[in-house]
Amino acid sequence: MTSTLVPAEVAGDCKHWSCAYGEAQNAVDLADLPPSRGACDVPACTEDGPVLHGDDSKCAINKQCAEGQCACRACPNGKLADAVAGSCLMPQGVVASANKTGDKSSVEGAIDGTAVKTWNSGTIDGTLTLTLATPQAMTALVVYVTGLDGNNGMFARTVTVNATVEVGTAAPVTKSGTWDFTNTPTGPVRLELGLVQASKITLKFSSPSSWIAVNEVLFVVCS
Repeated sequence: MTSTLVPAEVAGDCKHWSCAYGEAQNAVDLADLPPSRGACDVPACTEDGPVLHGDDSKCAINKQCAEGQCACRACPNGKLADAVAGSCLMPQGVVASANKTGDKSSVEGAIDGTAVKTWNSGTIDGTLTLTLATPQAMTALVVYVTGLDGNNGMFARTVTVNATVEVGTAAPVTKSGTWDFTNTPTGPVRLELGLVQASKITLKFSSPSSWIAVNEVLFVVCS
């Protein structure tokens, strides 16, 4: 029976090998063994194991292969200055809509690539919907919100974001988060999604007393 050599991790070093069917009868010169291709040598690009070429199709949907390794994809439409690290502007072709919009506001303000123009509902709640032209790989949403309390702190100074992300035929992903604007009016609410291909994002906002403005909706390609 021919003995088969397989890579085995020894003290954190994947370059050691072991025999799958027992030890060989004759001594083996380690210099004759092929180089190891274990998980410690090359980052895995697929569930089946590492690849040794730059085939982008072999990587997870939020990664790209280069020289046998997977790396996070770049933001497809750029970034917002001074935003949460790793967060990206929404891709081109996103259509924004809302159930209501306050005066001197527009839904496009939530995805226009700046934090200056905003969308607000004109009340203490509202729903913003983003429909993507093509599914976009993402692992998290980052929603910059502003709370404006006209009641001098009589109520909790919070803004709650409830997100529903449609991901093709799979069940939608739902997440929620809160921004406390007691000390800082504007801030990010980060919602971890796991790795999804988002086609539609619905954001429902509410506050005990504050009108709510959305400065920008961003997403994270890799967490």
